[in-house]
Amino acid sequence: MRLVYHYFLLSLLIINAEFSAAQTPDTSKLKVDNNQKHGEYEANRNRPEILTFTASPAILQLGQEIELSWQTQHAISVGILPHIGRVKSSGTITLSPSRSITYTLIATGWDSIAKRRLDISVLPSSEILTPPPPMLRKKGDKIVLHIKFRTNHSTLPESSYADLNDLIGDLGNNPKLVLQIVGHTDHKGNEKFNTKLSLERAVAVQTYFIKKGIDPKRLFVSGAGSSKPLVENSSLSNRLKNRRIEITVLND
Repeated sequence: MRLVYHYFLLSLLIINAEFSAAQTPDTSKLKVDNNQKHGEYEANRNRPEILTFTASPAILQLGQEIELSWQTQHAISVGILPHIGRVKSSGTITLSPSRSITYTLIATGWDSIAKRRLDISVLPSSEILTPPPPMLRKKGDKIVLHIKFRTNHSTLPESSYADLNDLIGDLGNNPKLVLQIVGHTDHKGNEKFNTKLSLERAVAVQTYFIKKGIDPKRLFVSGAGSSKPLVENSSLSNRLKNRRIEITVLND
């Protein structure tokens, strides 16, 4: 009987040892798996990518604007050089470069960097985008000037002087003409600001005429903001058409 009892205890010890061994994880395998996963994580987080970096248009006249667009992923910091600085991981900005320039998009990871360059060509400007002949003679005659104001500014650029002087000569030959000068913008930005900006640009033209000897009683100004576009604001070229000064004869 005592022999059977000892045999029973020995069996229990063996079963318990086998069960404990089955429940104990293979730490060497786990360590390998964890190291492999950690290595994959390190590799992924250190690989910033630039998906897109484009400009529309990439060739423009002085005074025109471009739209820079970009998209990145796996970057802890994104920036555009020169002049722009840190930006979001994806986005669009509008710029008006004064000379040909190369922009560089830099996406920074934990221990690596992705770069992409974009060349922008700025060509010499014409006096006005679509120079109209001065034909102010009778009531309803209208001239549309696409004066290349700086973004969010109302100071007349020197490139507009020649065409404005032609109009002044036309007004001198027709001293009874009364004009309405209306400023227009595209839809970008706050409408209240756009209305104010369009009025200021119309006033800039009025002031130039007055300085050149035109009676201020012949000149009325207003700002329409973005409320009366010539075309849909669906592209940069269309928005350039909508940024304008309209001069209309009010009397016979």
